[in-house]
Amino acid sequence: MNNGETETNTGDGGNLPEVGDIISFDLKGYVLGSDEEITDILSPAIVSSMTQSPTQQQQPSHFLNVKDWTIKLGDADLPPALEMTLRFLSMDPRGGVVRSRSKYMYGLTGRRRPAGTNKEQRSTSNDDESDESSFIVPPNSTIECSVVIKTIKPAISLTLEDAILCAKSKKVIGNDSFLHGDYEKCLRLYNSAVDLLVGQNVPEIEADACAEGESNDNRQNAQFRKSRIPIVVDCLNNIAMVQYKRKEFGSVKDACSKILDKWDDRNQKALCRIVQASVELADFEGARSVLSKAIKFHPDSKDVKRIAMIYKQKKLDYKQQQKDLYEKMLGNDNVGNSSKAIVSSRW
Repeated sequence: MNNGETETNTGDGGNLPEVGDIISFDLKGYVLGSDEEITDILSPAIVSSMTQSPTQQQQPSHFLNVKDWTIKLGDADLPPALEMTLRFLSMDPRGGVVRSRSKYMYGLTGRRRPAGTNKEQRSTSNDDESDESSFIVPPNSTIECSVVIKTIKPAISLTLEDAILCAKSKKVIGNDSFLHGDYEKCLRLYNSAVDLLVGQNVPEIEADACAEGESNDNRQNAQFRKSRIPIVVDCLNNIAMVQYKRKEFGSVKDACSKILDKWDDRNQKALCRIVQASVELADFEGARSVLSKAIKFHPDSKDVKRIAMIYKQKKLDYKQQQKDLYEKMLGNDNVGNSSKAIVSSRW
């Protein structure tokens, strides 16, 4: 496939995946440079070598290396160039290669290094927006991705294990989106991962489910329910973190409450974030109640102690603000003794 901007070698030309299929694959990505031309379809020999290591002649910059990602084709979890590649790539041990302009991977702005990475720490304080060293993938560059599809399954054949793998991939891609400031995408991915796992119709099993003679289906269901808990909890905590950054404090409390009510009633992150969100909403009574649980369940936690200090300081600040406001009102209105009629602070 070659449209002048993106080209793909599609392996052996066998059966291609369809939208809705569950695909497991390995992926490596390289930046070839800003002046690399997209011309010829890559040969199978190059395809084979690129699945192992970058070509010695080009010495490209390696920016992506993942194994065993599992996605549902059509969910738009991946950048457009990779999504399109998978649609035209058959199962072939040699894999396939897509060479594309970087805008089809990360848009016109490229992909910057996250704050705190080594190269950024070594840079001068006078940050040059055009400095390519601050980019993982510079704008207007050419990238090359080698892809090896390992399995293709129709959605109707989705197993509980597949659901776990898909949810893990969504979480990893969501984490990367969060790291680079794409909050809308990471929220969509986290929510999608939760919906996928919670939406599986897994019958409840009695307490003695692991007893001798239990069916294999029961064992698989029990293992699935156990395996999905940390993924769901992580995604809900990540949702709360994103919403906190967006100052959507009511939504923070909702996400954390789901964790505490159904998945882990002692989860430290969820308890601490509810306290933080409640404080921001000036709900100090609600914050105090949850903080008491956090201290009870995690008495030695430095994070809980830090949140407790924040709670105390924020409450003092709020009381002072209320006092200053009332004094200002009294001074401006000159109401004298009638000021006693003003409703006093609840603190």
